[in-house]
This record gives sequence, C-alpha cells and structure tokens, in this order.
Amino acid sequence: MAATFLVLLVSVFLGCAAQDEVLSFPDDFLFGAASAAYQVEGAWDQDGKGENIWDRLVHTHPEMIADGQSGDVATDAYHKYTEDIKALLELGVKWWITFNEPYETTTGYSASTGVDAPAIDLSGIGDYLAAHTILKAHATAYHVYDTEFRAQQNGKIGITLNNDWQEPKTDSDDDKLAAELAMQFHLGWFAHPIYIGDYPEIMKERIANNSKAEGRNSSRLPEFGDYWINYIKGTYDFYGMNHYSTNLVSLDPSASNVANPPSLWHDQGVNKEFDSSWTGSAASWLKIVPWGIRKQLNWIKDQYGNPPLLITENGYADYGDLSDTNRIIYYASYLDQVLSAIHTDNCNVIGYTAWSLTDNFEWLQGYTAACHRDEEQGYFGPVPALHVTERRGASTACDRDEEQGSSGPVPALPVNESRETRNNAKR
Repeated sequence: MAATFLVLLVSVFLGCAAQDEVLSFPDDFLFGAASAAYQVEGAWDQDGKGENIWDRLVHTHPEMIADGQSGDVATDAYHKYTEDIKALLELGVKWWITFNEPYETTTGYSASTGVDAPAIDLSGIGDYLAAHTILKAHATAYHVYDTEFRAQQNGKIGITLNNDWQEPKTDSDDDKLAAELAMQFHLGWFAHPIYIGDYPEIMKERIANNSKAEGRNSSRLPEFGDYWINYIKGTYDFYGMNHYSTNLVSLDPSASNVANPPSLWHDQGVNKEFDSSWTGSAASWLKIVPWGIRKQLNWIKDQYGNPPLLITENGYADYGDLSDTNRIIYYASYLDQVLSAIHTDNCNVIGYTAWSLTDNFEWLQGYTAACHRDEEQGYFGPVPALHVTERRGASTACDRDEEQGSSGPVPALPVNESRETRNNAKR
C-alpha cells in the first residue's frame, strides 16, 4: 500500500463559498496538497526495489485495470526525488503517517468490500486479520519513532483513516443504529484501538454472534489481549482524516440471516445509498455533500477527545475538463464547513491537504477519464497529468492557487451556484 506523502505547503489553491459571517483560518493552519507513492512514483523495478502487491496485480492481471495500464511510470516522481528532498528540507516537514487508508488495504483480502491488490478472497476473515496486523505494525512504528527518533527530529506521527460520513436515512432508531454501525465498522475499526483501546464493542459483539451462528468456536475478529491493547492505545500525535462524500444509511433486513461465505458487509448489516438531489462527479461514489465533513469532524471530536486533526485528503473527481468549476464549488463549500467546525464547534482541525496534487494512477481505474460513469474514478488533480502518453494543462482551480493564502478568510465562488451549495450545506 502506498502511504500518502504530504507536502505541507503554505497556500491552498481554491476558494470557499460566500459567507454571512467572515471566518478565517488560524495563522498557523497548515495547507497543502497530497500524492501517494505507487500512484505517482513509477520506477517499479529500479535501484533494487522489490515487487509490491500492486506491481504483481497489474502485471499478472492487467484486465482488472480499466485501461490496462499500471504505475510502472505514473508521473515519474521517483526520478524527481532530489527535488522532493530539497523541498522537504526547505519546508521543514515534521508530520508523518504510518499508514494511509488501512481500510482500503483490507479490501484486497475481501471480495465483499472490493477487489484491490493482492485480490485474495478471504471475505470476513482475511480483512479482519489484515487490519489486526496493520494496527500492530502502526503501533510498533509509532513506538520506534518515539524512542529512537523523536528527540532528534521533533516530528509528529499518526495514522490516516478514510471515511465518508454515514447519515441515517430517516430519524428512525433503526436508521440511527445503522449509521452508528457503519461508522464503527469503517472508522472505529481502526480508530477505537488507537484512541480508546481495543475494537468497538458493537463490532466485537456482532461478529462474535455471527461467528457463533455459523458454527464457529471463536469469533472471526481476532482478539488483541491486554498487552496489545495497551501497546496500541495512545499511538498518535494527531488524527489524519481522509474524507470525500456522504452516504444515507439504513439497516439491512437480510443481515439477520447466516451468511455463507461470511463478510464484513454482512457483519455490519447496513444498506448505503445517495440522495438523488446531491450533485455528482466523475466518480460514482463521490457526491458533493459539504455538511458531511462537518458532521464527521464533530463525530471524531466527540468520540476520541478532540485530538489535533489534519485533513489529509479531500477532493473532487472530474472528467478532465480544464474549466473545472465543480471542483472549485466542491473545495469552496467543504472548506466553508471546515471553518464552521473550527469556529462554531471547536473542532481541533489544524490543517487541510487537498487530493490530489496531480492526476495519477487511480488503482483499478488506471488513468481513465472517459469510461462509463459507474465505472469511472475520474481526475482528481488540478495540476496536469504527466503519466505515460497523456498530458493535460493546468485547470481553473489551479489558477486560483494564490487567492487563498496561508490563512485568513476564503474567497467567494465565481458562480451563482455558491449560495445554493451553501444552503444545502446547512442541512
């Protein structure tokens, strides 16, 4: 899995919606843009680099990639490493993450949640084992840094967890339970052991009950034991949050049946959908729902004691148009909600990094930009793609890079849609 590489720049390239009350980002607020190793580096077999699970997948099963391409070259960031090192030294980067989106890593071991590398179908078992190992590895890396490097480098270390906000479809108790299940089975699965200790009780209970109904002698969810619970708990200096969109959630009536084979989706027992009024994107899973990021920030604050929180990914997928007004609307309305979370809700948000710095290899979707919408990942970068044979110019969003600045209020949108977007954000 490629860990997100964060360059904490001093400016963000987009503006925010017009505001009734002018709110400003703190002077020490961190702004930047993100990329990820495999998605940009290339040089897959150079200088003694070993094969990783994505190298194996794209070379042995190119048919699984939408355009049959790979990250062998990508944006060729590997050969620009000297420039990156120079930039790191000049910027004084002190923020590091151990894993980026570990939930997505687990989908490579479960056909029920996705088919990522290494594409091994051990649904309802392999995904839980993978997460268990990742949490132990994260804690070990944190403690090694804490004991061997922190005094000299004075850096910060954490983990980045991705999650879309899970909104109850209705005000019913069942749908509220469904939303809580969805949050705990996705975000709490990794955050609870780190910020509170051990897996969420609701997760342990449901998987244990389902395992028993399947005739198993023990739960499919591994147990940590006291040593690992204590070793993992508290291994953070900040909370890394990736967020893009929102789902409407309801209980799945079929979840009461015994699943064969088992799966995380069945253990979770919820259905997810979108409101038809939400504005879409080039990615079928990404709708523009600004109020979701504010609700998620508040949920994390309430659940985990309001830790310092760095938004490590947030972005919009388009079809490659250089006049990317919808991307500007997306960033503007989401940053508007982040400001409200900081000033009105007292959420301890310390920084924001947009996804992504450039177009890149988007996993199973490759570099596609003209596929059927339901299969399309889309372009996330406002900066031109340099991969393989395709190049596109910088977008309108990129042209606005200096308008925001390092702090202060956010500029108004250049279109009339800003007011409608903001009103929808107040839901």
